[in-house]
Amino acid sequence: MQTKSFKNQFPKNLTMNILSFVVNIIIGLWLVPYLIKYMGPAAYGLVPLAMVFTEYISVITVSINGAITRFITIDIQKENWLSANKTFNTALFAMLAIILVQVPLLSYVTADVTSIFEVPEELVYDTYYLFAFTFLGYLISLLSSIFSTSMYAYNRLDLRKVVDLSRIVLRVVTIIICFTVFEPSLKFVGLANLIGALTAFIYAVSNWAKLTPQLRISIKDFRFPILKKLVSMGGWLIVNQIGFLLFLKVDIFVVNKFFGAEATGKYSAVLQWNVLIRTMAGVLSNLIGPMLLISFAKNKIDDVIRIAKMGVKFLAIGVGLMTGIICGFSDQLLSLWLGPEYAIYAGLMIIMLCHLVINLGVLPLFQINTSLNKVKIPGLFTGGFGILNLLLAIVFVKVFGFGFWGVALAGAIAVTAKNGIFTPIYASHILNISKTTFYKPLMEGLILFLFTYLISFITNSFVPISNWFMMTISGALVFVLVAISTWFVLLSETDKDMIGSTIVPKLEKITKKFS
Repeated sequence: MQTKSFKNQFPKNLTMNILSFVVNIIIGLWLVPYLIKYMGPAAYGLVPLAMVFTEYISVITVSINGAITRFITIDIQKENWLSANKTFNTALFAMLAIILVQVPLLSYVTADVTSIFEVPEELVYDTYYLFAFTFLGYLISLLSSIFSTSMYAYNRLDLRKVVDLSRIVLRVVTIIICFTVFEPSLKFVGLANLIGALTAFIYAVSNWAKLTPQLRISIKDFRFPILKKLVSMGGWLIVNQIGFLLFLKVDIFVVNKFFGAEATGKYSAVLQWNVLIRTMAGVLSNLIGPMLLISFAKNKIDDVIRIAKMGVKFLAIGVGLMTGIICGFSDQLLSLWLGPEYAIYAGLMIIMLCHLVINLGVLPLFQINTSLNKVKIPGLFTGGFGILNLLLAIVFVKVFGFGFWGVALAGAIAVTAKNGIFTPIYASHILNISKTTFYKPLMEGLILFLFTYLISFITNSFVPISNWFMMTISGALVFVLVAISTWFVLLSETDKDMIGSTIVPKLEKITKKFS
């Protein structure tokens, strides 16, 4: 199968990423209050806890899978199918072995979950099922990730998003049906996770067979030297992944241990906006990842630099605009979304979101490290700052008594210190370009965030917002005002041409359908 130009594929990938983002927003904003309404904040707090725990135990597999994606993509782009088959089968059977090793651990955690986490007595029985179903779905997802490498290698992110959308939609449909026909229960949330994972697995295998018929499953192609190569690169990715989890996922554990299940539910609910913004950043970052890797595979370093700079700029601007609006309307937003009693957590929301313009703006630079196989030093820095985050969280809670606001503050400080200083400099270093190359777009995004927050805060202070209609109108007005300012002040002619060449043809195509 011939490789399509990633430029030709970009509009389709963008469309599916935007659709995925919109669906994630709608479901994410609807599902959290739905679950809290029918199960209560204490029960809801156990849902993200189960999901987060799978991320901790998947450190090794996720990291090795990052190395697998790199090597398979390079093999496929060079049409070296002999090597690609060896890499694929080595990865597949190694992953199967890792899955088998994890089964006893997951079984133990499920059976002893009440000793590890704070679980209300009335929720113990359902919690067992929640963790069991979620863990089983997680193991299936690990296999899906191996088969999904074909879609990544051909830059078919539109197909990968169909996989994600299928999983998300089926998960929600299962929850609604089970809650309606039977009763609201944690076990049905776990069952929904499992059904979503099974659907994604079937779809991933189907696309793997269509896109890469040259790949065959065969134990004979398993090679220990290739496994060593994958583990060698994956080893430092493991360190990096541990640091990542200490940055972004330790907070829920800390809140659960120090403040209990109900506080975990409230904290996790507000955290949903952080998750949604990260999903939005993934719209562009996921598009850029394969473009960078394919450019590197073809030894087009100038393209790598250009694409990375473009990605940082658009991500910083997009995240700065969205987080500025949400932070400016935070109290009213929480009041309308979850109830007036949640308005007091507006400050917590601002702490969770204000730093994302920097920390999500640098996402394209992470792919540079992987593409160039320069993952050792980033892994050490990420691991070190991740430990700092954990220590700060404990100090802020135990010594200064900041409550779970302190947990969020610790994460904001640690991750910004790492991504605001080290990440841009290191990416510039390994590309042999000026150390300040990526700071200009990051600073533009930061200024845009502050400007948007100020406009949103002023609007929120003078406009009475008592319903979703007024919230939507107010947010839209701020968005349009800032977007117009951004177009004329921050975007170059090259940026405008790129946006026009991507969006205008899609609009013309849609117009023709309805004309």
